[in-house]
Amino acid sequence: MKTNILFVCLGNICRSPAADGIMHHIVEERGLGGRIGIDSAGTYAGHTGELPDARMRRAAARRGYDLGHRARQIREEDFGRFDMIVAMDDMNYENVHRLAPSRRAAEKIFRMREFFRRHPPLGPCSRPLLRRRRRLRAGARHAGGRLRGNSRIPRKSAVTCKKKAIRRRPCPRIVVFAAACRSRRIETARQKSSPKLML
Repeated sequence: MKTNILFVCLGNICRSPAADGIMHHIVEERGLGGRIGIDSAGTYAGHTGELPDARMRRAAARRGYDLGHRARQIREEDFGRFDMIVAMDDMNYENVHRLAPSRRAAEKIFRMREFFRRHPPLGPCSRPLLRRRRRLRAGARHAGGRLRGNSRIPRKSAVTCKKKAIRRRPCPRIVVFAAACRSRRIETARQKSSPKLML
């Protein structure tokens, strides 16, 4: 029985075709082409029919990946056609969930980072994921392991991304000015509270 996986990003011209191309490469390397089907799509239809971004294609070619996919928008019938729908970020994960025709269909939706062992410190709009090709390859391998029924692979990684708060030092001029204002307020309060001499 063939297992079909769909990678989804916003425009289907950068991240999801990169994951598509890398996963295709891994599947062909391992001789699993007859068992695993790969495709990608976007939640936005503005790039329909276009090739992946030229910069992404050049970066992929340098690493031996061929990105010849034409962009398309995800459709409702994709929920019946694919066994796993992998969203590349949280925004698209939520958008794909809104498109799911049923709860059972929504159970097929995953975040790409669920298959990573290590999480890069990236925000919702991440850099091209080819720069994280090792993590993509690892994520694809773990996804393949889950399809083979490997129970050692967790549903969600225990590693989480935490942004460290950066405390900025105040400007020295502002500190001096604030101290001067405070001293003036204290002096004014003392003058008001002290008894006045009656001449």
